[in-house]
Amino acid sequence: MTRRRMRNSSPGYPAPPVPRIYRPHRRLSAAGSSIIFHASIPTAEAPGKLKNRDDKKLVSTDKEKTLFHPVKGVYEQLSKDCVAQGCSVDLFLFPSQYLDIATMGDVPAHTGGAVYKWRPTGEHFLRDLRMDVEKPIGFDAIMRVRTSTGFRATDFFGGVYMNNTTDVELAAVDCDHAISVELKHDDTLSEETGAFMQCALLYTTVGGQRRLRVHNLSLNCSSQLMELFKSCETDSLINFFAKTAYRAILKQPLKSVREILVNQTAHKCWPATARTVPAPLPPTRSVDH
Repeated sequence: MTRRRMRNSSPGYPAPPVPRIYRPHRRLSAAGSSIIFHASIPTAEAPGKLKNRDDKKLVSTDKEKTLFHPVKGVYEQLSKDCVAQGCSVDLFLFPSQYLDIATMGDVPAHTGGAVYKWRPTGEHFLRDLRMDVEKPIGFDAIMRVRTSTGFRATDFFGGVYMNNTTDVELAAVDCDHAISVELKHDDTLSEETGAFMQCALLYTTVGGQRRLRVHNLSLNCSSQLMELFKSCETDSLINFFAKTAYRAILKQPLKSVREILVNQTAHKCWPATARTVPAPLPPTRSVDH
């Protein structure tokens, strides 16, 4: 496994380093991660050149969502190549002016990496850099979720890439990232037998070992909403709502997404049936739990 760093672009001639990141891994036939330090928008005549798309006239309009769409082409293909090679990308940005984070950050978003925005000095930057380099990590992973009859996995949220509807491909997986799975209930579930789930993850360790981790989960089923309400976790719900809102920003105005997120949080964390009778929140619904 390899950990590769690329220096930031020269301020006088900002070339795009991102499109070149997976080539060393391909030459070595090895998975790994790349850490990029970048300070300005890449404007050199090379693959990955970007333009300033910051149009303030679109803010608070129905077209504002176009500002968050990544530019198609080089960076989109790069995400696919990095996932295929098992190369994750972490991007440290130190901007003094506009940066097209929507496009450049699309690569870390699909490869299990992260985007950091810091000044190049200070304890916080050094802390994040140290944690990013030292954290336990696995590469070139494939995940599949299986369920018993009555419900199924329909969507996945997180730093994943999917060529089909069942295999979730991850260039990297670590303790700082979570993958949310949306389950669709489309048949009768038995309260006697319950429901069963299995999550299988095949990945490569830093030492080059190929390992398989399997989680089996047995769930109770209930037709009573309050029983379900007592068992839900606020952290999991908010994490899922945040991920769906992040994706919705590309299709809806920010104002609409914000309203939907607030309403979802309020109604799911404290449903109408529970509000009719004054009662304390269950421990799993406590905000500081």
